[in-house]
Parts: sequence; C-alpha cells; structure tokens
Amino acid sequence: MVPRTVLSKNYKVTGKPGSTQTMHTEMKFSVVVTKIQAFFIHTYTPSKNSLTWTLDYDRKSDVDDSCGFWYVAPHPTRPNYSRVYYSVDVKLGDWVPSMVIAIMSKRALVDATGWVKKEAEKKAVEEGVHFGEQPTAVAKIGVWAKTKSKFGKKKTVQSKPTPEVPEVVSNATLAWRWGCVVGIAMLLAGNIALFAESKHNTKRD
Repeated sequence: MVPRTVLSKNYKVTGKPGSTQTMHTEMKFSVVVTKIQAFFIHTYTPSKNSLTWTLDYDRKSDVDDSCGFWYVAPHPTRPNYSRVYYSVDVKLGDWVPSMVIAIMSKRALVDATGWVKKEAEKKAVEEGVHFGEQPTAVAKIGVWAKTKSKFGKKKTVQSKPTPEVPEVVSNATLAWRWGCVVGIAMLLAGNIALFAESKHNTKRD
C-alpha cells in the first residue's frame, strides 16, 4: 500500500491476534536509484489503537536510527470518522547522498500517509460505510542528516517539520519529476568523471 516500498516481510511475530503483538519486519524502500533496507520491531496494541516501532538493533540496517508511531482515535463529533496520527524520526548515515535526503525529507511524509486516505475510503465503500466529505490527516516528520562543514567537522541538520499533508500530485507529474532527478544525477556523475579524468591528465603532463 505504501509507495516506494519494494519489500515488507515479517521474520518473527509474537503475541496472539486481538492482543498486543510484536512483529519483527524486514523492509526495503526504493529512493531514486538507491534501495534502503531496514529491520524494524513493531508493537501493535489494539486496546490503545496504536502501533509503535523502533529499529531491530540486533540486525544491520541502512539507516542509523528510526522510531515512530501510528495512533487512531474516533472523531469526537463525526460518526464513522477517525483521526489518524503519525510521527516518524529517521537518522540517516553519512553514505546517503544529499539528493536522496532532500527527496526523502520532501516526499516521505506524502508517501507515508497519503495511502491511508485512499485505502480507508476503499474499505469504507466495500463495507457500505458512508464517509461523506473527505477526511484529513495530521502528521509530522523529522529527517536528520550528517554533513561535513568546510572545516571538516560534522554537524547534524534537522529539516523543518511539515505541519500537514500536502496535496498528492499525479503519477504523470511524479514520473516527470523522477525523470528530471535521474537526468540531473547522470549529468552530475558525467561531469565528475570528466573532471577526474582532466585532473589525472594534467598531473601526467
């Protein structure tokens, strides 16, 4: 259901359905031409309408750290409506390209929450529930990236939280944007290669 997710598989589950369950999950995400693998421990507590997660620190993940939660509450005044709360903090490693970090910080919130509305409305139609006007969602996201300053010292930069879910763009627009991103990345790689070759030839001369 979640865009950019190419794998989601539980490798260990404890607890019985209907009660608190702990699920160890391997996940892979596709960002530009990079695939990010991570191992999570999800704790689902149906009595509290919540699911929380952290990394599985016994396994090697491509992100330094991640934690977050989903929480669902009945709407106080609208029957058949719910309020869905989502929060995630992700700490990325030094190896992650800045372009990937920028894309994740801008698109991750939409990708992580945009599917909820679509799937919830589909389920409501299947069950014959009238949901009336479109529901809304509230979420926030923080993305940390380790960068090097001109003095060689590392610093941690946190992107500004996004107060609300932006409008989801069309697939055609997304395809065009991704095409531009990949094209720019290829141009940058070509320029770097030409610069390195030119520098090598200069030293040889």
